[in-house]
Amino acid sequence: MKIYTGYYGNMKAYRGMTCVAISLGMPKWMSPPLPNLRALNPKPWMLHMEKEAYTEAYNRLLAELSPRKIVDYLEAFSEGRPVVLLCYEKPGDFCHRRLVAQWLNRELGLGVQEYSKCAVQDPEIRQMELF
Repeated sequence: MKIYTGYYGNMKAYRGMTCVAISLGMPKWMSPPLPNLRALNPKPWMLHMEKEAYTEAYNRLLAELSPRKIVDYLEAFSEGRPVVLLCYEKPGDFCHRRLVAQWLNRELGLGVQEYSKCAVQDPEIRQMELF
């Protein structure tokens, strides 16, 4: 199973993948709501912290978790389909999902990265030949 990170504004790109929220809330337009892996949610008091303090606090939160248990849960829940861990911030903006990706990569060597349609082969899309 492959794990990616992504953001709610790019939902159409995640067709066929298991989308899992890791944010405290979800956009109001999202119906039905996604499953939320609350263990990876930042704490409400963290949302007003400066970047450096937030990073330290969130990494302490991750240190209390078992990355193997998180991945095992995602694998069982997704039935082996690729998973996208979602929150609000656009790629390139500071975000806790990047910290989750770094944690999973460091602890388990998974190669979690931000989902990019250009970087992933879609098995349903094939290049046509002109001649």
